[in-house]
Amino acid sequence: MRKQRTVAFCLRWHNPVPTPPTKGDNLGEILSDAVMQVMTPSLEYYDKIALAHVSKHADDSTGHLIDRHGTFRRGCIGMIHYIPEEAYERPWWREPEYPLKGCINRLVDAGWIKRLDGEEFDGALMLNVSRLVRLMDIAETEMAQNQHILSCEYLPDGTMIDPPCEDFRDPDFLPFIRWADAQFPGDFAYTLADDVTDATARLLDGHLSVERDHGWQETDPTRWKRAILDWKDHHLDDGGFAIPEQWKVTDDC
Repeated sequence: MRKQRTVAFCLRWHNPVPTPPTKGDNLGEILSDAVMQVMTPSLEYYDKIALAHVSKHADDSTGHLIDRHGTFRRGCIGMIHYIPEEAYERPWWREPEYPLKGCINRLVDAGWIKRLDGEEFDGALMLNVSRLVRLMDIAETEMAQNQHILSCEYLPDGTMIDPPCEDFRDPDFLPFIRWADAQFPGDFAYTLADDVTDATARLLDGHLSVERDHGWQETDPTRWKRAILDWKDHHLDDGGFAIPEQWKVTDDC
């Protein structure tokens, strides 16, 4: 499966004839929403909030876009060209006990963000979009398989037996998330998606349904287009998982 280079592709792209912007031309909100729709076991809550916060300043898609300054330009999904100074302060940053700069440093150490080297980048950052896409795919899988619906068993006296996993129907599902929530080789060299608008909309809709009705169950799993329904088949004897086909990348060259 061919996947597109992120930084290198965006740098070498030149087109003297502009074409109309496509969907995803509103900078900042889609990736931020996507971050908040996935489980990130690797992050403390304040670092996850920081990840969503700085993602508001990233390009939401690869392609033509109009940024918040009204500039028509080529976007590169996950590229954070700069973070304005006011973003580090109240009211925009609401975790004063955890300064945003410290959170960003931890996100870099955790492999969620990369500082881009070179004068041409001028301090730009790159979000690990491939890692986010993996977790979004797992979130779609959760919804498609109703993993949020726990099967409860009871003793003859009516006492409920604690399920093997308090979060998901299948106890192996949480290890699957933890395995995917790591930096994979090539994460910052390639991207698994140029636009996550549709997937983000699906997850927002599904999670709102669960919030409105905790007993809500999915009756049309086919709408979760990136769900990995055979994820269990990728479970290895050593406790890890084999990489699903839709997460594999190959060189375009």
